[in-house]
Amino acid sequence: GTGIRSHGAPVGAAAVDVETYAGGALGVDVTAWPRTKGLTIVTSARVEPSQAQIVAALGRSSVTLPNGMIWAGRGGSIVVNDKAVTMRNVRLNHGDATVALRGQVARSTGALTAHLDVDRFMASAIDARYRGLGRGSLDLGYRGGQWQGDGTFAVTGFAGVVTGADGSI
Repeated sequence: GTGIRSHGAPVGAAAVDVETYAGGALGVDVTAWPRTKGLTIVTSARVEPSQAQIVAALGRSSVTLPNGMIWAGRGGSIVVNDKAVTMRNVRLNHGDATVALRGQVARSTGALTAHLDVDRFMASAIDARYRGLGRGSLDLGYRGGQWQGDGTFAVTGFAGVVTGADGSI
């Protein structure tokens, strides 16, 4: 694998396989291991480079979380130009649950904005004692070393399993 850096700081490693297609397009397969232990990101893309921008049409993608949960899907795009790296229309599934992602990283500052929409997310994925299905949205931002987030979530059929004598969940 090759080390990945952002503004000089190590952020992970990746293995990349590139194939040249007719007309200058590239087939790219990437496996990335961010610094979070147990997190793996895999994707394939058809990459169309031009003078103004690079457009990667994503094929199959998957994200394996540290707890072993795998989210997988197909489609979406990543566009790289002199101002930003932008991800659009990425949709991943885990069973019946879905997450739709879009976001952008400013190339000059590293500032990140991201939006996630989730549907049919099992509450037990947060804590094994919880029951119910959730849906909602989350907006995240990272700028100047500070994270910001704002989200709205609803859980239908929520229940917690009582484990303590005091009635705690």
